[in-house]
Amino acid sequence: VRSTLPIAPFALLLGAITGGTQLVIAWFIGPALPDIAAGFVVLAVGLVLANNDILVPSREWDFPDESTWTDTWLGGLDLDEVARDQPKKEMSVLLAWTPYLLVALALLVTRWPDLAVAGTDVLAWIQSFSVSIDSILGTELEYTLRYLYLPGTMPFIPIAILTGLIHKMDTGEMGAAWRRSIEQVAPAALTLIIAVSMTQVMIQSQTNTAGLLGMMEALSRALALGAGGLLPMVSPWVGAIGSFMTGSNTSSNILFSVLQYNAAETVELSRTIVVSLQNVGGGLGNMVSVLNVAAICGVVGITGREGDLLRKAIVPMALFALFAGVFGMLLTYVLVPGLF
Repeated sequence: VRSTLPIAPFALLLGAITGGTQLVIAWFIGPALPDIAAGFVVLAVGLVLANNDILVPSREWDFPDESTWTDTWLGGLDLDEVARDQPKKEMSVLLAWTPYLLVALALLVTRWPDLAVAGTDVLAWIQSFSVSIDSILGTELEYTLRYLYLPGTMPFIPIAILTGLIHKMDTGEMGAAWRRSIEQVAPAALTLIIAVSMTQVMIQSQTNTAGLLGMMEALSRALALGAGGLLPMVSPWVGAIGSFMTGSNTSSNILFSVLQYNAAETVELSRTIVVSLQNVGGGLGNMVSVLNVAAICGVVGITGREGDLLRKAIVPMALFALFAGVFGMLLTYVLVPGLF
């Protein structure tokens, strides 16, 4: 802990800027863009601060010597191969950043609410392209895929192809890059398919002929109602459980927001604070989401080390959730008691 104190002012300032940017964007534009906008704002501010040595610790930190790196650190990388893999061409910083800027621009344009071009609502037009299954296995379950609104297909795949052209890669280099990417991601695909299937079984278990509670709802209701007056302490954990299982803060909120609202109403506590804590917990749960961890490990080439990553991520997640719960208790009983 002591070794991290010098960087604390830098981190706290960027954290405050992140929250402030998200609040402004959400308040004046809408809920679809705060994370994207805040990420770019904080990146720009962080670069300016670092380049001007503002709040930067005097002691420079660096990784330990390569000879001490363990297999967990390497994640399947061969240091000799990395050392031999020298860049074949030079490019400007702007050219290197171009794919990321294009992705950000595409996401902003395709997610911007009320954006119209020639009288056409861009968001509604993109979402109009879809493929639907009206009945899954003869049940009432339906599924709709809006393929142009799916980030994987728009903008990542087109921009990935465009990047090869921008960087003047030949056909062989582009093919090798795609093959290596697929080889990295493929092992994680099976984990994702199983995890998503399990999540859907738990979500859809609420649809049953006996009229029983769904598995996720029953679990969260037991936690929320069992907490009583300590509900603000428990709410972030309920949200985190939802994200842990579904891999999405949005899905966690869809599952549990109404339940949290009703639980707060039952124990006569602030519904606003409790539902807000649900949202905070859902964001924290992404740190240990089975789906996210599997996807990350596949992308960076450390498939099989999901357990290592989970063990490391669960500690800060728990600390954040504990802090959110304590702050929620202060808001509920001390700072703004009686809030709706």
